[in-house]
Amino acid sequence: MRASPAVRPSAIDMSMRRQSLTDFRRELGESFRLGKRSAGCIRALSARIDEELRRLWTEAMAAPGIAHSGPTTVRACLVATGGYGRKQLFPGSDIDVLVLCPEGRQPELDTAVRAFLAAAWDLGLELAEAV
Repeated sequence: MRASPAVRPSAIDMSMRRQSLTDFRRELGESFRLGKRSAGCIRALSARIDEELRRLWTEAMAAPGIAHSGPTTVRACLVATGGYGRKQLFPGSDIDVLVLCPEGRQPELDTAVRAFLAAAWDLGLELAEAV
């Protein structure tokens, strides 16, 4: 049995999201240079990355073939680690995440996790992931 393709955002949608994130980072840098406290900038960046990763994760885990309830539920968990997990994501830092998967190979879940990682890359997020 072949794995079902994961749900991937359209290229246009991803391009707009990437531009929005780029603009946000630029504005955050300008705010910092104008005297905004660094702690606020770091928290704002961490929160925005949370928002983006949650959205990407939700999209990837909505893939056909991923059971969401019942005895055959396929579950994986995305965990923020490192500075990002402490909500201390500095500009230019990689984003530390851990993907926890159940024991044993599950092709549909493997496909969904790969789609998540690819979408994060497409968005311009530099993940330091462990699976």
